[in-house]
Amino acid sequence: MANTHGFEVIAQLTVPALKQLLLAAWKSGGDASGPGVIPEYVNIPNTISFGPYQVASGHVQIPKEQLDLEMDTGVNGVRIKLGTINHIEIANPPIDAAKLFDITADVHVRVPIREINTANHEIGADFTAMPADAVSVSITSGDPIAPITTAAIEEFVHKKYQEGAIPSQITPDPTISFGPFSMKVHTELYDDVNDPARKITIEKPDPTHVKVIIPCYLRFYDITGSLAGFSLRTPMGITGKAVMLAEYTEAADRIFVKTSTATVTLENVTPASGDEGSNYTFNKNAASIGGYDLEALIKTNFSSAAAGPLHAFGDVEVFVPTMAQIEGFIAARVRDELVARQKIQVWKVEDPTGTTTINDVTPQAYSNGFALCINGGGGGNPGAVTSFVPAGRDFAIATSEAKVRQEFNETVADQYGTLPTTLDEPVEGKTVKLNSIGLDLLTGELSVNGEVTIVDAVLDSIDIDAGFDQKVKLKWVDKSDGTQMLEHELIGDPDVDLGAGAWLLVAFLGFLTFGIIGLIIGLIIMAVVESIASKIGGVVAKDESGKVTGIGAWPGSLDAIGNVQARFENPVVIEPSGLVFAGNMIITSTHALTSEDMARSHGPYNVTGNAFVNFNGGADKPTSKAHWLAGDGASFTLRNVSHRFGKSGVYVARVQIQVDETGGATTKHYTRVNVKNVAPVVSFELPVITVEEGEKVTLKAVFTDDNWLDTHKAVIDFGDNTAPQTLSVTETNKEPQAQGTASAEHAWCDNGTYTVRLTVQDSAGGVGEAVMTVNVTNVAPKVFTYKRLCVLRNQPVRLDAVFIDAGWCDSHVGTWDSGDGHIKMATIREKNKSPQGVGIASASHVYTCKGNYVAKVTVQDDDGGVGMAYSLVTVTELQNADFEGGFRYKPQKEARNTQEDAIVANEWQPFASPVLIIDPENSNVPPFKAAYFIPDEFICRDGQRAQGVTIEGSGIAGIRQSICANCGWDYEFTTFYHLPTRSRGMARIGIDPNGGTNPVSEDIVWVEAAAVDEWVHMSVRVTALKSRITCFIAVYQENGESELYIDRAALFMIQACDPYPLIMRPKDRQDCCPVDELERHDFDKLEKYMSDDIAMYYPGTAAYRASMSGVRMVDENNPPPAFRLDKQSGEQLMNMAVSGAIQLTTGIAKTLIKGTIGRILPFGKRG
Repeated sequence: MANTHGFEVIAQLTVPALKQLLLAAWKSGGDASGPGVIPEYVNIPNTISFGPYQVASGHVQIPKEQLDLEMDTGVNGVRIKLGTINHIEIANPPIDAAKLFDITADVHVRVPIREINTANHEIGADFTAMPADAVSVSITSGDPIAPITTAAIEEFVHKKYQEGAIPSQITPDPTISFGPFSMKVHTELYDDVNDPARKITIEKPDPTHVKVIIPCYLRFYDITGSLAGFSLRTPMGITGKAVMLAEYTEAADRIFVKTSTATVTLENVTPASGDEGSNYTFNKNAASIGGYDLEALIKTNFSSAAAGPLHAFGDVEVFVPTMAQIEGFIAARVRDELVARQKIQVWKVEDPTGTTTINDVTPQAYSNGFALCINGGGGGNPGAVTSFVPAGRDFAIATSEAKVRQEFNETVADQYGTLPTTLDEPVEGKTVKLNSIGLDLLTGELSVNGEVTIVDAVLDSIDIDAGFDQKVKLKWVDKSDGTQMLEHELIGDPDVDLGAGAWLLVAFLGFLTFGIIGLIIGLIIMAVVESIASKIGGVVAKDESGKVTGIGAWPGSLDAIGNVQARFENPVVIEPSGLVFAGNMIITSTHALTSEDMARSHGPYNVTGNAFVNFNGGADKPTSKAHWLAGDGASFTLRNVSHRFGKSGVYVARVQIQVDETGGATTKHYTRVNVKNVAPVVSFELPVITVEEGEKVTLKAVFTDDNWLDTHKAVIDFGDNTAPQTLSVTETNKEPQAQGTASAEHAWCDNGTYTVRLTVQDSAGGVGEAVMTVNVTNVAPKVFTYKRLCVLRNQPVRLDAVFIDAGWCDSHVGTWDSGDGHIKMATIREKNKSPQGVGIASASHVYTCKGNYVAKVTVQDDDGGVGMAYSLVTVTELQNADFEGGFRYKPQKEARNTQEDAIVANEWQPFASPVLIIDPENSNVPPFKAAYFIPDEFICRDGQRAQGVTIEGSGIAGIRQSICANCGWDYEFTTFYHLPTRSRGMARIGIDPNGGTNPVSEDIVWVEAAAVDEWVHMSVRVTALKSRITCFIAVYQENGESELYIDRAALFMIQACDPYPLIMRPKDRQDCCPVDELERHDFDKLEKYMSDDIAMYYPGTAAYRASMSGVRMVDENNPPPAFRLDKQSGEQLMNMAVSGAIQLTTGIAKTLIKGTIGRILPFGKRG
């Protein structure tokens, strides 16, 4: 129906026409576009938040094929649907699943179509006037939150493991003790996402709890203790699962797991592979016999030891955007962009002649189209408008019957004035009066009717009246200027109602048809055309006289969008209610010929290790430029490119396609790149080696990793009873593979076959392993004892040997063959510690016969290895200690400083010596006079004889005896003496630990005893510093005469407690050098070593001294006599030194001489 409901003209657009307009507006929305169009894309800035996250970058594509609209009478406009591809990259996401949101969504925009500018009556979809709820989002790609919530806990925990917050080892290694047993445990935790057996998993046993299940390996070593002679096997190993049971809560925007207080348990305990697992099974069964549940003990200890390190990584808290936040985010981005675009122009006045006569325009949406209601004057009813666009047409313009009749009447009035009227021009020579004319709108045609009077029509004197009714069609005719013109077409002959004599007027039929009626209809049509043209705002073409020659069906251009090619189509709809002029239109964007090339990444991409990712940006186009960002810092200007990543993980790559033409758009498309981790490949340089116990060897291994940017750590398990060791790693991280080495030094403490396992773990949790076999052979113990040992007869001695064993875990037994016919089991005390076992093999023995013996010690380890060492044992004693063994005559020349020949006990040597005495108080110090040595049969302690010594003057005299000794041992020398109180002197007993014979040597350790009229015991104790000591008994006085009687001397050896110095003595200590084999010359010269016989029979002639180079004879004449100086002589000596060649000052010289004398002659009395 052409009912305009009170409006002069109504122009209607159909939904398809509006869709055309929408597509053209999108096509004009390229990079350089501004207001007035639909954007092809929206860039998302990195300054905004996406729910709880910060945006790193983002892009919204609005593909053309997903544009649509429908009418929305609620806003008196349209509801535009924008199908969108939304890519939001998140900065520093808590988990990989939240790195990129790839969402497709339909964005529905309810926008009113309104008069945007009342001055020029511009009509458009006004984005600035959208209601608050105008933009809504419907996500079409599924729930974007579900994948995050599903993976959140596992990814969060995995990330914490990669960062080291969840440790890969529990340190330090805790100790488990039960009963008499103790052991240490090394614990390794795994998270290798590519190995199901070593991957952390998550379970939800109920809605309020979560289980974090961490694969683990426990290795027990240094297992000690025994019960009733039974020991546990070592090492042992198990695998299991560390389970953290934690409280779980989930809200719309948050996942929370209270792992900081989780209950930590060890579950699924399984024996490890190989000997470690077998040992565990054996120990578990053995412990159960003793009433111990080994597995329960391990689980309890694990819970205690692991809880702290596992709680330390904190709680799992992952915030996620809600659906409302996601939808609101997309809606806000689109709304903001559309508001910035302001409008889409639908209609505008395009009349360069300025003939448009529009008073008011009322836009009106209805269910299947849109209407522009023009010139209602306040009386129109736009709400009553319904569609009158014929099927197959894009638009229609209706003018009401009243408007057509108005135009008709106005035209008649303008042309003819008041009727009736006489026409200005005769018709066929006859004067014609136009009495009336009317127009009726019929269905499908116009009816032009009226009445005329032809003056003097008959016989030039008779007027004839005639009524007429001419049916007329209308049609559009294309003009050469692109406009169209409405023309009429008469339908048949006019229906003429003739009066009397009308038969005379047949000749006037042509006049009626082609004359007056044609003229009037032409004028009416012209009026209607001008009216339509003045209302629809299209182009109006006129000739020079101002006559309209053609009109455009619709405004020919739309601002910022492009051109409109509208064309009226025939037939013209004529109805009683009015005229409808319908047509079709083509709306063309200004950039219709610009290429369309929306970016597509064709992802996601999934690769393993260093495999190439073949980025596919689509087919190359000459009008487009491509730019790839791989997500790891690499970029490319190729549309299709291969690239590989150095590290596993999730990357966000994007391709940007720029259409390099005017009006072109630059779009982006994001994609995930999932690079799967590859565990390192590990190998030992040598798969099998053979070494000795205690031999420190370097084990070298190499590894490669396709994820070349991974860093690595290595742990080696030597397969023995030691703790696994973390190794330093040397690596290069260059494409295409990381290459590294790890080395370890180790020595095995016991023979056997060991499986060494090296684990190399990359920074993503991937674990690579290599094993090698080490065959360890037994090494016999090495034994050390004294090369020479001097033992006193009938005194107990502890035969000591120190042994070392490179296999420090070996246990040992031993024997001592004393060399005099006795073999004794050795007492073993040992320390089984790295780097070698050290022990002592001891046996106590008493040698009853003097002589030289070869003692042998044998030590055997628990693997049958035997070590031996020898010691030359000289058994001696203090000769003639009770002075009952006779005396001998010593000529005066041999016993210097004696007044007469000496009679000295056998084995003893006499000595007498003056001493230097400087007494400032006494200028006349009596000199040494004489010493006498005699046996006494009456004055004796017991027995029949004692040694008597008498001295006159100032000096010292006595007897001495040298004897072999062991350096480091203590010796105690005792005797009984009798020094009558009438004597002026003191009794002395002393030992020179260096074996010297000079009675005035400062090396001698003296003990003094006062005169007493009884037999009294005195003794002295020293530590031997050489292989001989010399025992002295003497009387010492500064004046007068003293008699000393000596009887019952004795010498005792006190053995050193610690034999370990046997393996630490310096090489220059030849006298006590430890040996582990007997040298040949020791047998050859056995009788010459420390020969007591020579000392007995030729005491003043020679003595033998031993060294590692052999035996040499040394003259041992009595030392030269000491000298004495009285005060006067001493002063003279010092004065000579002062005035002599050395030219020293008096004070320095005196000090020097006094100090020197005092140091050399310690028995001199000092003032």
